[in-house]
Amino acid sequence: MKFINNFVKDRGFGFWLSLLSALLAIITAIIYLICYLAISGQQMDRVFSPFTLIFTLIGGLVILVGEHFRLDYVSMLGTICLSFGLANHSVEAAYPLADVGTGVDFFGGNKVLAILFLVLIGLAFLTSATSNFFEHNKVN
Repeated sequence: MKFINNFVKDRGFGFWLSLLSALLAIITAIIYLICYLAISGQQMDRVFSPFTLIFTLIGGLVILVGEHFRLDYVSMLGTICLSFGLANHSVEAAYPLADVGTGVDFFGGNKVLAILFLVLIGLAFLTSATSNFFEHNKVN
């Protein structure tokens, strides 16, 4: 309990946004991995990419570690990692969404999962990017 009290003591609004972003990114990466492993024995879905998984997970972990040690500007590195994951997933999600737009099932891929992870990773990225504009540690 003392660890948690020290972790959240004297924290600003940026810390809470950053913490929300890190937890969202880590939970999204875990769900992404579960969905990826659930379909790995079947025909591989082009929505999933190890690159997206790695950068989303690393982004969340970097933010958590940076906030734990109260390192300035480390959440910005997490934001960069999340942006790489979001950019890669955007490219991978474009194929199934192109099928929706044209009405022709050419590229394949799970459209619902493509949109779901685009929204989740996008929210993690946006909250992380927004947290960089606020104070993380209260100055006494």
